[in-house]
Amino acid sequence: MNTEMSFPEYQEIFSQHAAAWGIRSFDSEESFFAWQRQGLTHEQLHSLNQLLDQRKGGTHPQDDLAFYDYVAHPSVFPYVYSERYQFYEAVGKVIAERLPVTGTVIDFGCGLGIVTTLLARIFPDLRIIGVEVSSSSIETGRHMIRQLGLSNKIGRAACRERV
Repeated sequence: MNTEMSFPEYQEIFSQHAAAWGIRSFDSEESFFAWQRQGLTHEQLHSLNQLLDQRKGGTHPQDDLAFYDYVAHPSVFPYVYSERYQFYEAVGKVIAERLPVTGTVIDFGCGLGIVTTLLARIFPDLRIIGVEVSSSSIETGRHMIRQLGLSNKIGRAACRERV
């Protein structure tokens, strides 16, 4: 990594970061979906499945936007994004190994900002700007930036809605 951080140090930082977001790791899909069924209401699961079905055709960009706006809600996103825990862990490491320690980086399609805020924690002298089309994702990302204390640092994460 461009920082003086070992992989075990990275794993500890990532683990703490994921916990702050409410993102959990699971050993199996079965345990993930059981946790999801326990944490989401019947109505939330129904809405989630309905939005997923609408996205399957892939012909209407507004279907993607509706999905990402829905899953950005704080009562929903941990139960959706936890399924990608290992992905976020791996991708964060690969990106961290390639980033400069200072300057500005733009994260296009940042989603909620899970990786964006992780990198801002690792690189305090790097300005990272997340860009996302979902205004609900941006709102959640901005809330987490404040909660994680990243908004007042020199190296800060910022979320911008794509225009």
